[in-house]
Amino acid sequence: MVMDVYLCWIKILVLQHSKILTVESDAAQAQGMYTFALVLMVGW
Repeated sequence: MVMDVYLCWIKILVLQHSKILTVESDAAQAQGMYTFALVLMVGW
């Protein structure tokens, strides 16, 4: 579970680094950050 979130987060960072600025990537980034923060809160 946590590894999937990390992989998703890394994927988002790669997309952001590549400057792929679309509505879909923005939505994925928002969802990914929310999920990442949620997992961190639950995990810690």
